[in-house]
Amino acid sequence: MEYGPPLFKSVSPIALFVYARPEHTARTLEALSKSNLSAQSEIYIFCDGHKGSHDLACVNEVRSLVENFEGFSRKTVVMRASNIGLARSIIDGVSTVIANHGTVIVIEDDIVVGSECLEFFNEALATYKSETKVMHISGYVPGIVARPENEGTFLFRIPFCWGWATWEDRWKMFCSDGQLLLRELQAKKLINRFDIDGTAQFTRMLQTQIAGEIDSWFVRWYATTLLASGLAIYPWNSVVANIGNDGSGTHCGETNLYATEICQKPRYLIPGSASEDSAAVEAFRQLYRKVYATRLQKILYRITRTFNSILSKPKI
Repeated sequence: MEYGPPLFKSVSPIALFVYARPEHTARTLEALSKSNLSAQSEIYIFCDGHKGSHDLACVNEVRSLVENFEGFSRKTVVMRASNIGLARSIIDGVSTVIANHGTVIVIEDDIVVGSECLEFFNEALATYKSETKVMHISGYVPGIVARPENEGTFLFRIPFCWGWATWEDRWKMFCSDGQLLLRELQAKKLINRFDIDGTAQFTRMLQTQIAGEIDSWFVRWYATTLLASGLAIYPWNSVVANIGNDGSGTHCGETNLYATEICQKPRYLIPGSASEDSAAVEAFRQLYRKVYATRLQKILYRITRTFNSILSKPKI
């Protein structure tokens, strides 16, 4: 099945968030500029400030990259005077762009997009503009979930944030109060659903955000959408890939569990159901079982290594 005439009459702006990874940023910009519709797309680039002398050179290199890069219909660069962190940068940046345009496509400095990524986002933004149950559009699909033979789209509860888009009326619902969100999840008995039927640890993630141990906007957005009975739309074939799970990022460690391949010629069908796809749900359960099993293995390995080190010390 081929694309029909595009449903979108205008092209959504892009919000790109960068910090101190020049090599990743260069790859992200290069891929964006080669994606269909890039020349018609307005881009806002939000550059977070440096934390100290250790990251100043990389921050300045990233800023030079984005200032000199062309390929979009219009470019606005916002240079933060200080480091405000990813969560505040995303929340403020998305809110600013979406207030001016009504929609936004969000990319971070470790996301590489495919040639038809922007077409997918703009098509989905137009298609689901009035379907308020769809609160989020995800361009990323983990390899364990993807189905190369399936050319459709599916719905799932998690609003994956590695290349995404949304609308102003949905984003206005975002709640930044983690404690309030947790209480509402508990009151509505949604904790098990929030944790993907006990296979993931998003409740723990929200608790650590509340305690100030992590700086996550995503877990609050996920809680917000779940409490609103919202869902995210996904292509079965990923239109983006994350190149940041190499240990270089602030929030992600090194892992290949989230590896996926970009489909350069995807075709998208509107799902016939307004509920989650059962096969996708089970695939995500399997993914999170692997993710948390791997984390447990690493913890046990560190404990064993420490214990063996103590035993091997010479006794005096």
